[in-house]
Order: sequence, then structure tokens, then C-alpha cells
Amino acid sequence: MANIPTKEKEILTPTEVAARVSSSLGYNFQDLRVEGEVTSTYLRPRQFALFTLKDKVSILKAALWSPHLGRYGNFVEDGLHVVAHGKLAAYGQRSEYQLVVDSLVPIGQGDLKKAYLKLKEKLTKEGLFELDRKRPIPSWPRVALITSPQGAAVEDFIKTALARFPVAQISLIPARVQGEGAWESIAFSIEKINLWQQHDLIVLTRGGGSLEDLWTFNEEPLVRAVSLSRLPTFAAIGHSTDLSLVEMVSDGKAITPTAAAEAIFPDLALFCRTFAENQSRLKRAKDSLIEHRRNNLSKLMGRLSTFTRRLSNLRVRIEESLKAMRTSLRALARGRREKLIALIERLKVASPRRQLMRQRELLSAHLENLFRIKNKLLSPFQLKLNRAIDNLELLSPLGILKRGYSLTTTLEGTIIKNAQTVPPNTLIRVHLAQGTLIARVLEPKARSQHIKNPQ
Repeated sequence: MANIPTKEKEILTPTEVAARVSSSLGYNFQDLRVEGEVTSTYLRPRQFALFTLKDKVSILKAALWSPHLGRYGNFVEDGLHVVAHGKLAAYGQRSEYQLVVDSLVPIGQGDLKKAYLKLKEKLTKEGLFELDRKRPIPSWPRVALITSPQGAAVEDFIKTALARFPVAQISLIPARVQGEGAWESIAFSIEKINLWQQHDLIVLTRGGGSLEDLWTFNEEPLVRAVSLSRLPTFAAIGHSTDLSLVEMVSDGKAITPTAAAEAIFPDLALFCRTFAENQSRLKRAKDSLIEHRRNNLSKLMGRLSTFTRRLSNLRVRIEESLKAMRTSLRALARGRREKLIALIERLKVASPRRQLMRQRELLSAHLENLFRIKNKLLSPFQLKLNRAIDNLELLSPLGILKRGYSLTTTLEGTIIKNAQTVPPNTLIRVHLAQGTLIARVLEPKARSQHIKNPQ
């Protein structure tokens, strides 16, 4: 006979089971590091990346969300061996769980090299390594040195800098240069130094190491922080022949901290020696130049003296020529003036106006003689002519009319001699000494009895 339990076990729904599993996972698997090969990648740029971590036996689904995608997205690549850090999360509706990743670190030289080359290619396409982005390194700079205060790099840099340039101004900015949180520490220091505005150059340096040790200086966020720095940057990372991406994006670079200090700071002793040598050469050149110029000046002064004498002689000759010219001009002017006066006198004598006046006087005299002769010759003939004119006037009809008589004609101009020939009411024309009358005949008569002698 079967045993019957005294109390029934709790019965759960799938949702309740999923909730308890999710709670258990969230409590017990908050800080996981999982090593595996990346496969089955699916990337949504700027949003998330889904992939699977696998080993020889099992697989684990994983997700990398946008807050961490910009930094670690380059490591989400099929075949890459990584260590993923994150926590487990369950999805109840499908009864599945996955690793929510917040960091990815490639492991193995081959994988790191592939990640390095991939990021290098990406940043090269963006132009971060272009030469025209490089700024000149300031002379005599105030340096902000970002490095580990315990490493040999800081000692090598400062020792070399002070040996070359004892008055060098160097501010040590302590930062982690390897391991977790290193790139954040360096990027924060760069931002801080830019805000201070008390330095002219930022120097990033550390000693040598493996590719894994130097990986901090290949982190994309740190590379971008260096490229965005308002101050010029100088990098000397390790002793490797392969440049880190930070070195490639910096304005200047050197293979060691010592070489960096030598490149940044001048050798003051050498500078002083060079300055003294240059000063000595300058003095010798100056003395030689002065001597050369003095000789040239002496030659020029000799030439100037010769030129002055020749100029003085030429001035005397010119003055003599001018004096002779003035004398000749005066004599010439005097002769021309005398000739001119003589010509004027001759013109006055032979002047057309004077001759015209003389001819006019002669003409007037001849005319007077002619009038006198004419009057003398014509006087008898004039008397005879006047008598003839008087006789003609006595005989002229006009003369008769002037004495009061008239001349009567028809309107057609026929002279009327007999009154009987003119019928009554005939219009006739009466010609007087002055003017003409039109008259009508009232009654013709044979003789007029009332005519008086007009005289």
C-alpha cells in the first residue's frame, strides 16, 4: 500500500518559476567572468550586440547594450577569444537566461592583435591619424605628465628633462596605466588638465610591457579622449616597435620616456654652448662686415672726392659759358634792337597810310580844280539852258494849266474841243494842274459868257 503524504507540495505556475529563477540568478550571479569564443554575433549599431560564448561543450547567450557598446563593440567578432564580465539575467516568458555583459577583454596575442588592427582601421577611416590634425609641440612648455608615480618611466622622464633643462616645469598627474580602470583614470586626467588651463603640453608615458600590459593605450575611449584634447599631446608608451593607438593619435611621440624628454626639452648646456659659439661667430661676422664696409666706404669717399673736384671744375666752366652767353646775347639783342628801330623808321616813311593821305590830299586838290574849270566852262551854257526851260514852260500845257486853265476829255481820254459834241448827262474828265475831276454835262452851250482871264 502506497504512502500518502500528509501535506501536499506547493504547486507553481511557469511564471512563478521563472520569477524565482530570475531572482536566484540575480542574487547569486552578479559578478561573473566568463571565458569563451564569440560566435553567432548580431550587431545593431549604437543599440546592442547579441552573441554566444562557447567552449568545447556548452554555449552561453550574451548581450552587450549601448552604454558599453561603443567601447567593447570591436571585440564582438566571431572567432575572437574573450573574457566577458557581467551578470546573469533570466527571461521568464521563454525560460531562458543570458549573460548581460559590461566589459570584454580579448585574450591571447592573436586575438589582441586582431582587435588592435580592427580598431586601427576604423579610426583611420575617421581620419584621427591624419597628419594635418597634428599640432606643433610648444617650445619651453609647461608639462603635465600623466603616468604611474611608482614606475621607472616617471623617474626617467623627469631625470632626463631636468638634466637637459634645469628650469623645466613638470606637473606629475598620477594615474593608473595598466589593468582595470586604467583608461578611465587617464582620460579623466586629460579632461582635468584641459580645464585647469595651467599647462602647455600633456605627456602620456609608461614603461615597457606585453601587448596585454599596454592594452590600456589601445582602448577606443582613451584614444578619442586624446584626440579631443585642446592641449597638444605627446606619448611615449613602452618599448615596443608597434605603436599604440594613443601614440598614433597624439601630436608627438617617442619610443621611450627618456626619448620623449629629449624631444620636448632643449639641452640647456648645449644651447648655451651653441649660443656662445653663435655669438662668437656673429661677432666675427660683424667685425668682418664692418671692416668690409669701412673699406668700401673709404673707396666711395675717394670716388666722391674725385667727383666733387670734377663737379667744381664743371661748375666753373658752366659759369664762364653762361657769362659769355649773356654777353653774346646782350650784343645780339642790341644789334637786333638797332635794326628794328631803323626798320620802324623806314616803315614810317614808306607807310601806306601816309602815302594814302598824301594821295587823298592831291585828289582833293585836283577835284577842286576840276569843279572850278567845270563851273567856268558850263556857266554860259547853263544860262542858255535856263532860258530855254522858261520858254518851254510857257508853251507847255502843264504851264497853261498852272495858270488856271483846264483840259477836258471824255472818260476814254478824247479831248473835247466843241461843247456841242457832248450830249447832256455825259460824264467827262476835267484835268487840272493838280488833280482830275469827273463831271456830268448838264447842258452844252456854244460859248461861255462868264469866263474870265485867269491871269
